[in-house]
Amino acid sequence: MNLLIQLASFAALAVVLMRTVHQIAHLDHRTWVRQRIKFAAFSFSIALICGGALGAALNLSYSHILLLFGVAGWFFFDRRGDRLK
Repeated sequence: MNLLIQLASFAALAVVLMRTVHQIAHLDHRTWVRQRIKFAAFSFSIALICGGALGAALNLSYSHILLLFGVAGWFFFDRRGDRLK
């Protein structure tokens, strides 16, 4: 059972990493005019998500905190949410 959970966590890690790499590939700092700090914070939150996902798959402590801060940063600093208002 433990092996099954470990394999599932590595599969989830692969999905998270592929999704974040896809997001990073579409980022262009030139489109973030007058929002350089927000761009840096959004990029840092993507890095936190990748680190937290890797740490969770390897069963490291504090990885859940990295994931939590990464997802909160993604929601807070993503510009696409500005268009919904």
